[in-house]
Amino acid sequence: MLTDAEVLKLAEPIFSKVLGPLGFSRASVLSGFDQDGDKAFFIDAYFEPGSNIVNGKALVEARGQLHDALTALGEERFPYVSYRLPGEPEPLSDDVDELAPPH
Repeated sequence: MLTDAEVLKLAEPIFSKVLGPLGFSRASVLSGFDQDGDKAFFIDAYFEPGSNIVNGKALVEARGQLHDALTALGEERFPYVSYRLPGEPEPLSDDVDELAPPH
């Protein structure tokens, strides 16, 4: 299983390439459990102020490329990606019930 740091190292170049034109600036990764109790990655993709991330195709493409890269490395955990714009409140979510133990 990959560490959060390894997933981040994989995610940032993919997101920079696909989401860079939309204003992507950085990402963060946190392992946890999803609403079904399955281990998962929760990834926040942060964007610069004034970014317009309405290009749904690019958002889906970025997540798809990351999922494919993780799968190619034998990782079975699903990457849940949230897109964060400056000044927006944290979304309400029950996806992360508890954090996964570090590995």
